[in-house]
Amino acid sequence: MNSCRMVVRVEDFRNRLIKRQFRQKPKDGLVCCAVLVLLRDGEEGVETLLTLRSDNVKDHKGEVSFPGGAVEPEDKDSLETALREASEEIGVKRENIRVIGRLDDQVTITGYHIVPWVAEIDSFEGLAPRTSEIVEVFSFPIHLIKSAKKMVFDVGNERKEVFCLEYKGKVVWGATARIIVELAGVVE
Repeated sequence: MNSCRMVVRVEDFRNRLIKRQFRQKPKDGLVCCAVLVLLRDGEEGVETLLTLRSDNVKDHKGEVSFPGGAVEPEDKDSLETALREASEEIGVKRENIRVIGRLDDQVTITGYHIVPWVAEIDSFEGLAPRTSEIVEVFSFPIHLIKSAKKMVFDVGNERKEVFCLEYKGKVVWGATARIIVELAGVVE
């Protein structure tokens, strides 16, 4: 039996993100980063673009992530960082996207402070790895995050919940999965 599922569109995210307040977290002692969460309308609803990191990077080898990276001294703010990194990593052109908001800051157990910026784009066509840091780009249907499992890890004296989901042979987990979970919650 087919279940009826409302198909969510980028416009739904745009309308909600404009009004939404985001939470900032302290950055003390953390590496400040920004990522670009690109959205497009797909056949099954909204999709986001993810990257597969190479084994040539210092941290997070072979992991799924959003395009993005560390804030550089010449970046005027985290949005500029996200746009610069996405351009360098996968060839995103500023004129092809429309920034529609941002999500809550994310802090990782590995010492990163991530600011996720959300933008809409008409197509992912032509976006591909442009640096040795990235080996693949692929689209991910947002609605699939509802099937993510929570795993619990002990980190120091704390217990941490981590969302985890396998998709087409790749594991989406950690901060990337948390960002997608938060994004999906924007339109629920």
